[in-house]
Amino acid sequence: MKQPVARDVAIEQPEPMRLPRFMPRKLTEPDQRFVNELAACIRGGGYVETSALHLAGISRKEWRRWKQRADGIYGQMRDAVRAALLDAEMLVRARQAEHSPGAVLKELRRTRTRESAPEPTSRPYHSSGLYRLKRQLPHVVARVADDSVPADALSPLEVAARDWRAGVLFDLGGRDALTTTTLALINAALGSWLLLSSVDAYLFELAGTSGVVNRRTRSAFAIVEQRARLADSFVRQLQALGLEKRSAPPIDLSTYIAQKYGPSDGTPEPVKEDP
Repeated sequence: MKQPVARDVAIEQPEPMRLPRFMPRKLTEPDQRFVNELAACIRGGGYVETSALHLAGISRKEWRRWKQRADGIYGQMRDAVRAALLDAEMLVRARQAEHSPGAVLKELRRTRTRESAPEPTSRPYHSSGLYRLKRQLPHVVARVADDSVPADALSPLEVAARDWRAGVLFDLGGRDALTTTTLALINAALGSWLLLSSVDAYLFELAGTSGVVNRRTRSAFAIVEQRARLADSFVRQLQALGLEKRSAPPIDLSTYIAQKYGPSDGTPEPVKEDP
């Protein structure tokens, strides 16, 4: 019968977790004693919030305010809580390994396999600028519709939007032939055109790099559905404006002369006699 071989190095057994007891106080802000006592309670197995409320005698609202700050003693408190939580986790794992070494070994093997595998490359992120354009849309439409703003003060996108708006006004018979509600509808359609153009540019860039379909779920990205809704709204606005080209209303001779040669002062021009 084989005799067990005595080992020179004894295996150090983890100490049982004991929750320390401290006298509660009424604090208006944390101090170093509170930080040390809170870390000791966490290492002993206590909950962070429960231990803090008991030691400092504060409300949950005040504790949340302490956690939001990171200057001075508040930053030291956050670091101490983080370190104490890691220590408590290590103690729990050590006790678990003592009672169930097989389960812990299986988990360690899975962790080793997962950590040794290379990290999967994530899909490159492309900023579409859609939400930023939505926030600035009223300002952009106002600049485009304001003829007093010179063209050199506009961005290339605003210049293209102004050309599109001018083309729509010409197709509908000119500015003087349109009502105020029609102009408002044209400006609304202009905003939809800007948003749709921005989404289309983003989708073309996305399709050229990584595609527009999520391979994991086998479905199109949400931006594709949003683009379809924008296009549907844009089409309804165009249908409300009218899809046929309209002619400008006829004007009388005096109005035409005034527009072409300027208004007259009412004095008739002298008639030239033939020699």
